[in-house]
Amino acid sequence: MTRFKGSSREHTESDLRCFLLWCAERDLDPRYLEPFHASTITTGSAAIPDTSHAWQAQHQCWNNGLMDSWVTTHIAVDGPGVGPYTMAYYTQEDLPFHWALAEALWGLPP
Repeated sequence: MTRFKGSSREHTESDLRCFLLWCAERDLDPRYLEPFHASTITTGSAAIPDTSHAWQAQHQCWNNGLMDSWVTTHIAVDGPGVGPYTMAYYTQEDLPFHWALAEALWGLPP
């Protein structure tokens, strides 16, 4: 079985297939993963896996200010089933309690 070396572990062909399937299920291009809405209204996205917040991983994402290594770093660190979630985002509709808390504490506009 072919292995692909990531920064923190080896990835197998099944890891790659898992990532490609993950993209296909979401109609995403695996060559360029743009930010995507993780709707808690229409999907179970409130329970998506958490990506690494480790110092080393975050600085690899930062890539000396280029800010272009989020997906590749998190796939290497967290695996292909979790790494792509680094590009997910929520809206006010998805997290009304957290949004209201931020508005109350920091005076953010509604």
